[in-house]
Amino acid sequence: MLLALLGAAFAQTWTPLVNQPGANLGVMLQLRDGRILVHEEQSGNSNAWHILTPDSTGSYVNGTWSSGGHLPPGYAPWFFGSQVLMDGKTVVIEGGEYNGGRQVWTTKGAVGTISGSTITWAANAAPTGWTSLGDAESVLLANGSYMQSNCCTSQNALYNGPNSWTATGSVNQSSNDESGFTLLTNDLVLTVDAKHSANCSTNQGSELYDQGTGLWSCGPALPAQLYNPNDEELGAAVLMYNNKVFQFGGNIVATAVYDVASNSWSTGPTPANGLNQADGPAALEPNGKVLAMLSPGLFKSGCQFVEYDPAANTLTNTANPANCPGDSSYVGHLMVLPTGQIMFTDFSGTVEVYTPAAGVVAGVAPAINPISGSIGTPSTNNVLSGTQLNGLSENNAYGDDYQGATNYPLVRLEQVASPNTVYYATTHNETTHSITPGTSNSTQFDVPSGLPAGTYNLTLVANGIESNALGVDVAPSSTGFSLSASPSSVSVAQGTNGSSTITVTPQNGFNGSVTLTASGLPGGVTAAFNPNPTTTTSTLTLTASATATLGTATVTITGTSGSLTATTSVSLTVTSGGGGPTVTVSPASLTWGTVALGATGAAKSVTLSNTGSTALNISSITTSGDFAQATSTKPCGSTLAAGKNCIIKVTFTPTQLGTRPGTLMLTDNSPSSPQTVALSGTGGVQAKLTPVTATFSSELVGVASPAKVFTLANKQAVALTGINISTTGDFSVSKTTCTSSLSALSSCTISVVFTPTAVGTRTGTLSVANSAIGSPQTSSLKGTGK
Repeated sequence: MLLALLGAAFAQTWTPLVNQPGANLGVMLQLRDGRILVHEEQSGNSNAWHILTPDSTGSYVNGTWSSGGHLPPGYAPWFFGSQVLMDGKTVVIEGGEYNGGRQVWTTKGAVGTISGSTITWAANAAPTGWTSLGDAESVLLANGSYMQSNCCTSQNALYNGPNSWTATGSVNQSSNDESGFTLLTNDLVLTVDAKHSANCSTNQGSELYDQGTGLWSCGPALPAQLYNPNDEELGAAVLMYNNKVFQFGGNIVATAVYDVASNSWSTGPTPANGLNQADGPAALEPNGKVLAMLSPGLFKSGCQFVEYDPAANTLTNTANPANCPGDSSYVGHLMVLPTGQIMFTDFSGTVEVYTPAAGVVAGVAPAINPISGSIGTPSTNNVLSGTQLNGLSENNAYGDDYQGATNYPLVRLEQVASPNTVYYATTHNETTHSITPGTSNSTQFDVPSGLPAGTYNLTLVANGIESNALGVDVAPSSTGFSLSASPSSVSVAQGTNGSSTITVTPQNGFNGSVTLTASGLPGGVTAAFNPNPTTTTSTLTLTASATATLGTATVTITGTSGSLTATTSVSLTVTSGGGGPTVTVSPASLTWGTVALGATGAAKSVTLSNTGSTALNISSITTSGDFAQATSTKPCGSTLAAGKNCIIKVTFTPTQLGTRPGTLMLTDNSPSSPQTVALSGTGGVQAKLTPVTATFSSELVGVASPAKVFTLANKQAVALTGINISTTGDFSVSKTTCTSSLSALSSCTISVVFTPTAVGTRTGTLSVANSAIGSPQTSSLKGTGK
């Protein structure tokens, strides 16, 4: 109903978000509580995530932004695998063609754990023995298992949990590179080969994965080769509501359609005006059409949005967002929202939402069964059953560089009474992840704290399509709170003090204030809380007199709010008095060279030493500017014993060009606190020349070969300048679209010919000097004279 109302007034139009993110965004993932997790990319901090929360009416256009946490130090990927798992609280991202702005096909990964409004990220190891992972595709299988590919080999693996994988079947083509995975209604997974497959004896192959056997088999051949062998790029593949997959060509102006029921391919419509999708996004609209972003050639600007109509088998231009035609298709990302609208990001700071024409394809909506009794607020593990709860398609596609599937249920609760506020529960643990039409299924859902008691209309949303509505009563659950202490161990010398932060965590909607007290204090030790009472956190200060009892004691912290109580404890060690801690920090400054925008420079070390006679109590260690702390092999905790030292690791990730200053600051109980270390680095740009090698046809001495085309790509949001092209050996530039500068997020081409001057093998180099880091970029050239 919501999409119908929106579509009637704003059909096929783009609307920018009222509150823009203030960062350059790319990858989008639908969290299971209605929020959208979005990755900061390119010229931004690619270590950072952001969260878009809809407003009280359920509008994402009017939504607000908050932090989605930061990836572990040293991991700042572009073009990577991504999945939201069925437990409702885990996000896994793997690999990256780029890490820290460098093209390395990294094996790094991370697991994000959702707790309330926050996400905490931890490193996740690649499958054992993998030396690459890169821009590799992934998929959640119909049985709920997460399958991740290796970009640069034929390998695939199933995720068991953090740092644990099990190998599964390898594809028949030589590697997964540039292909994508598409979950089908028969529970198989389709991939379109982006290179010759000797095992399937074709250059136009497709393959099918069976989760039961764990093996890939050769599928039917496509009616045309949809990839250019010079780059092997492919477009998006979208499973539609007619049980067919629409596959866009890569650097080839063509499309194809796969019929799941007959296991056969047919030719699709040819895009107009030389448009293709050499990497690019597509999304299925609730009305059954496919929205896609196309552009000409390889990574060129000139984008145009189109809609594929499966009923008419036609491609038709539709409205463009603000950054088209300036963009190339590869910068785009599309994802359907719970409203049925489609969100768009393009590595810029402008996020827009597309409202498709109204209507929902008959028979594709989820259907839910009545719930008996009332629902608690808050409450967990409520059960909702029905059919087609996952939708009938993954809905959103790109290929190897991005996966943002939304084929899982969301539970939406709208107040019947004014002001009709919209809330989302958190869904998890469906009985199946299958998208087979008519599949019976159930999901569990957790009602969040803060949802008022009352009568609600409950609907289930899958791929932007709402189910039938249920009237449900929501009643209050019992309330309470818990306490925690950080650090939980404190050491103080006689005549000094130490501190710990006491945190109050509300449970089941608790919103009262808590009064704190301490018991079990050693003789001569006093405790003070600030503030007291508190609703969030309070600093506990433990002060030992000059004659305080030596040794270790357990101090019990008790919180009281009316009849409710909770406790936690702090282990307190009192040591003999002395001259107090004395701190040295070395070196006094750290300097990085030039690092690419968004890349992370190598970690540098600062040594903190306590040369005094009593323990050093460290309150905080912070960085400013484009600098962050990294994992240390000898980390500094909350306490540093006399005569000991620890090491602080710092990394540099520039967000702008030029010199970037910052400071490392340490706060502690020494007289010299705070200590500071000056930090400095320089931000630069990076470029890519492809292919990196080329072999020309054999030619008679003095006869020029056909030209081979090389692409210089600037995938960062700043211009590349000072471009100078040269060749060595029997090779020369016949023509080029490159000038002395290359604008942000664009590419140009260089055509090279081989004219042998002698018989035999001839070698040379294409070299492109410019303002990028690592200049010049080079490609190795080879030919044979005869």
